[in-house]
Parts: sequence; structure tokens; C-alpha cells
Amino acid sequence: MKWSWRIGRIAGIDVFVHATFLILVAWVWLTNALQHGEFNDFLRGLGFILTVFGIIVLHELGHALAARRARPEWCS
Repeated sequence: MKWSWRIGRIAGIDVFVHATFLILVAWVWLTNALQHGEFNDFLRGLGFILTVFGIIVLHELGHALAARRARPEWCS
């Protein structure tokens, strides 16, 4: 996968993060810096993004695990 880095493996399923995720983090930093100028606001925004990222990873992991379980043996 171009522009993606493997950040881990969960239950035998590789987890990647795309380079555009860094753009999102930079946007949150810039937005909070321009609006408030306080580091705590940046941390709050970053925590929000990381929380949403974690929820999406868990959601997609659920799809992968369900597909693995439902896959007939003759497909492997």
C-alpha cells in the first residue's frame, strides 16, 4: 500500500495508517493554535482524533473477523 505504514497487527490482521492521517493531525494542531493558542487544546483535539481512529480500527477489525469466520474452508 503506497503512502501507508503498518502500525501493528491484531489477531493476525495488519493495521495500517495512511499518510493523510498526518495531514489531519496537522490540521487539528493549526486550527487549535489559531483559535486558542494553548497546548491543552491541541492535546484535546489530538485525543479526539486518536479516539475516532481507534473506534474506526475496531469497527473495521470487526468486519475482518466476521469475514474470516464466515469464509468457507474451500476459499482458503
